Amino acid sequence: LIVNPKESCLIKSTEIESVVINSISEKNDHGHKERHEDEHHEDEHSDVNVHYVYQCSNAKPESIDFMLFDHFHTLEEIEVQFVSDEFQVLSTLTPDKRTQSLK
Repeated sequence: LIVNPKESCLIKSTEIESVVINSISEKNDHGHKERHEDEHHEDEHSDVNVHYVYQCSNAKPESIDFMLFDHFHTLEEIEVQFVSDEFQVLSTLTPDKRTQSLK
């Protein structure tokens, strides 16, 4: 994520929740991945929830650029939920629309 203007905010915390990430990180005693009944196949949908908390200076951010599409080429969309003291945003971003306005 890139907050614009870049100098206006710092990340205070990040939290990632994902069944896919959890199943990959769980290994048995022999160092092999355990097979789970709910394990996803490559062509199936899976959710990854990422929560960022920013602390912003007096300058309010104008937008956030989501660069995840550059790193995860199979990513089709990102659902954005943004909450501030002044307003809320709920939108869906795609590889062609990857910037969320905060105005």
